[in-house]
Amino acid sequence: SDCERLIQVSLPDGLTRIAEGSFFRCKSLTEIHIPRGVTAVETWAFAWCLGLARVYLPETIRTIQEKAFSGVNATIFYPRQCFGSPWVGKNYGGNLTWVPM
Repeated sequence: SDCERLIQVSLPDGLTRIAEGSFFRCKSLTEIHIPRGVTAVETWAFAWCLGLARVYLPETIRTIQEKAFSGVNATIFYPRQCFGSPWVGKNYGGNLTWVPM
């Protein structure tokens, strides 16, 4: 997508996945709140979003595909009830810190 000037985005209700490469190289994006209902974050979805510092995941997430966060140094806030899910704690190609909320 290469949206270098995209600073923020509001994702709509009813969204079920973040498609492959959706925010690829959106270097100015600093924070994303993924809405309830999203179950998957696909490959390269947020890859090389160099400004991305905070990601908030809903309890509906079931899968995050490999390399979804390549090149990203961010804190991932996830619902406490998801602790122990197979997708929690991996790096997905980036340097991620996982924090329950």
